[in-house]
Amino acid sequence: MARALLSMSSMPSIPTATAQQQPTIYTDSFPYSYLGCLNETTDIPNTNGARALADGKVWAGTGYMTVPMCLGFCGGGPGQVYRFVGLEYSRECWCADVLNGLSVKLDDSACALQCDGNAAQLCGGPLKLSVYVMTSNQTMANISTMGSSSPSMAVASWILLWVAAAMLIIRD
Repeated sequence: MARALLSMSSMPSIPTATAQQQPTIYTDSFPYSYLGCLNETTDIPNTNGARALADGKVWAGTGYMTVPMCLGFCGGGPGQVYRFVGLEYSRECWCADVLNGLSVKLDDSACALQCDGNAAQLCGGPLKLSVYVMTSNQTMANISTMGSSSPSMAVASWILLWVAAAMLIIRD
């Protein structure tokens, strides 16, 4: 009896931008909406290096970060759902419930770095954050199940997302 083996080469690939595509602001972000490009606050004098999004969690996805992965990290799966999501320097994902008041909105062109994992999406810039904000408190209650009918299905969906991300790391 022959066994079927699942190999990394048989996994579907993640779409990437072609040479003709210019990266754009990711808008398919429900329940988040794009707030804008904001400055990081670590270089502002007398702030002790405080971050724009400091009270949550961070993930560096070198080589594979995308906007949907970051939104899922901050707003899906077990654990806390964060109000603000920021992508910085093409591969950093920041989650927080509070946006530092010293962070100001910049022109969107300041957040012009392509995401490491999808060159068609914009992921901030050097000391610049592409920031998304949760659209409503009601949505925060609904996101905990990721659109599924049960929390166990939400957890299973979350685990599958992270397994897929791990496979991308192993593949490279």
